[in-house]
Amino acid sequence: MRTATNQRPMNPVDVELHEGWAPAPLFSLAVVIVTRNCLAALNATVDSLLALNDARLRPILIDGASTDGTAERVAELGNGWAHHARSEPDRGI
Repeated sequence: MRTATNQRPMNPVDVELHEGWAPAPLFSLAVVIVTRNCLAALNATVDSLLALNDARLRPILIDGASTDGTAERVAELGNGWAHHARSEPDRGI
C-alpha cells in the first residue's frame, strides 16, 4: 500500500492485494446469453466466460425452453454461475 509519505495519489485499481482481501469490482458487465436448443454453442460460451475468470462479469441466461440438455447444463454449473437464469417457452426474438 502507498504510505502518507508517498506523493502519488492512490489509484483504486492499483492496490496491493493482501491475503484474504480483494477490492470490489469498480463496475460489472452483463453478458446476456439468449439460447434455444444450442447446447454446443452454450457450452463454448460458458467455457469462454469461465476462462476469463473475471469477477466483474454477470452472465444472464435466457433460454426458450430448450429440450437439448441446456437446463441440465445450467444446473450443473450451480446457482452462483449465472447472475440470472430463466427457461420458459417464448415466441423467439
